[in-house]
Amino acid sequence: MDYLYAEARRRPASRYINAAPLTGYIWRSPIRFDPNYDTAYRILSGAWDILQAEFQQAPPLFFVDTDPETRAKKYPPLRYPFLKHLLEQDYEVVLATSKGVIYRCMDRR
Repeated sequence: MDYLYAEARRRPASRYINAAPLTGYIWRSPIRFDPNYDTAYRILSGAWDILQAEFQQAPPLFFVDTDPETRAKKYPPLRYPFLKHLLEQDYEVVLATSKGVIYRCMDRR
């Protein structure tokens, strides 16, 4: 989905438009074959602090979980304290399907 920003000529709210630096999950990781495989060792140092600072500076209007039925079972946004607090306090679900969950910022209507 990260290509959509370029196509729309829009700037994302954070440099982390892909979850890899935040979860350590990289496409084709061993987790595909071993659900207990831990990718935490690949989390980019300081990534969560950067994400939080960027979201405070420019909160995204939408937050999209593009994989709620597969990897998100291991990496749901609500697993991470910063995202859990943000989504519970400032966002509401506007669409939920097996293909994704879209949250909208309640303060920016």
